[in-house]
Amino acid sequence: MLFHKCNENNNDLLSSFQKAYQSGDIVVLKSHLRLWQHKQGKFAELQVIQLKMMLTTLNADNITKKEILILEDYFKNISNWTFFELYLFGHAMPFLDEKFMFHLFQELHQKSILYDNFRYDSFSMLFYIYNNIILFMLEHDHLDTADLLIQKLTYYFNQQEKDYYHRARLFNLQGLALYLQGKKEIGLSLIKRSNLISYLSEHSSTFINNEKNYLSKYLTANELKNVFDFSKIKL
Repeated sequence: MLFHKCNENNNDLLSSFQKAYQSGDIVVLKSHLRLWQHKQGKFAELQVIQLKMMLTTLNADNITKKEILILEDYFKNISNWTFFELYLFGHAMPFLDEKFMFHLFQELHQKSILYDNFRYDSFSMLFYIYNNIILFMLEHDHLDTADLLIQKLTYYFNQQEKDYYHRARLFNLQGLALYLQGKKEIGLSLIKRSNLISYLSEHSSTFINNEKNYLSKYLTANELKNVFDFSKIKL
């Protein structure tokens, strides 16, 4: 009970983490990490692991097998999911065992834990979880599953107040899925639309470079150049 009170009171820190992570601000993330490494208790341990996962994704740290086992053990024993647990799960997805991760996602989905009883900005976390699992499915060639999840995310997104960041991310997921299904022209068009929103909203160059590095796993050099070509756009 005390632990849940603790993570509820510290949820406001998560928006600071996410802002730094989305902009690729390694300096800020490392500053948060040093702070939490000097704290005691389970919550502090989980915050450290969470920040290390973000930095690992940004190629600025390494998460250990022991830390992943700590996470899996924690997820197995959660009786009351809060915003903090969802946020932690969203970042842990790429690091967890595939079967364990997907089983946990299905459990959350079936119990409507992803939708119910969370504050307004839980939609950001819902989106982030779906984003990660869809990318995972695309990387492992589960295109049908990815397509179904995109449809669910699109439906849910249409019921929410729209904002540019999530709209851009949705275009990106839809575009990459279509591209990998062989519908390259429309797929590339949606990916470029996503990148254009990021460019026009003056997202940091680090964020755009991270997008470019990720898409380089799938797109040809010419395709990559085209979807990030904003030379005809005047600000």
